[in-house]
Amino acid sequence: PIGYEVELNFPASEIISRYKAQSGALSVINSLSLSIPVSEIENDYGLTPPPYVLLVKKKDKEKFFSGTQVNDNISSFYATYDSTNKRYVFSSMRDYIVDVMSKDKITADDEEFVICPALVAFNVNNNPYYGQTTTSTVNSITPYVTEPVMGVLDLNKAKITFTFSKQTQGGK
Repeated sequence: PIGYEVELNFPASEIISRYKAQSGALSVINSLSLSIPVSEIENDYGLTPPPYVLLVKKKDKEKFFSGTQVNDNISSFYATYDSTNKRYVFSSMRDYIVDVMSKDKITADDEEFVICPALVAFNVNNNPYYGQTTTSTVNSITPYVTEPVMGVLDLNKAKITFTFSKQTQGGK
C-alpha cells in the first residue's frame, strides 16, 4: 500500500578516496549533496511524486520508523519534491561523510540506503520581537500513507556535489 522503496548504494568510499588524494593537510569539507531527478508518470488520477522522500541507511530503516525519530543528517535525510526542477535534493549530507571518514573501515552498511515516500511534519515558531523571524524544525517523519503518490527516480542521472576548501602554502 505504500509503494516501492528504492535501494541506493552511496559511493562514500570513492568520495573519501578522491578527497584524500586531492585535499592535503589543511582542508575542510564544506558540503555534500545528492540530487535525484524524478519523472512524473502520466496517469488519469492526478498522481504526483510524493512531497517528501526519506533517505535512510538500510540497516536503520525499521528502527527509524518504529520510534519517533527525525532526520539526523548522518544516517537519515529528507528531501522536498521540487516540482519546478523535477527533482529531490538531499542537501545536508556533510555530517554523514565526516562521520564515515572518521571510521577505521568503511563497510557496506555505511553505503547502503533506502529511499521511501515520507510525511514530514514541522513545528513553526514565529518570533515577533525580532522582525517576524520564523523558524521551522522537523517534528516527525513517518511513512507516507496519506494519499496515492507516484514518480520514477532516475538514479542514472543523479548528481553528487562535494565541495571542500584547502589551503596551500607557498606562493608558487
